Amino acid sequence: MSSPAPAFREAAKGVREHMNSAASFMPKFFVISGVILVLSGVAQVFVRPRKPGESAAQKYINGAVVRAVVFVTCGVLGILLGMGVIPMVRFN
Repeated sequence: MSSPAPAFREAAKGVREHMNSAASFMPKFFVISGVILVLSGVAQVFVRPRKPGESAAQKYINGAVVRAVVFVTCGVLGILLGMGVIPMVRFN
């Protein structure tokens, strides 16, 4: 009785032979761009100049913080997409 591992390897080789080179780079692109978005979003929160005597609302609800939340959200989604947690959409 043969193990299923060799059959799986043969099937995986067949998939890789027909894969487009641009499509094989897509997961790496999403992970790299996601990390860049997360880092830039976190940096925006810490680098933003603050006025003396800001209230809590002024501190947390402004353009830089809203932009940082969008960047971090998109970055995390990109990382999850690149790692395969969220499946990529296929148009066939």
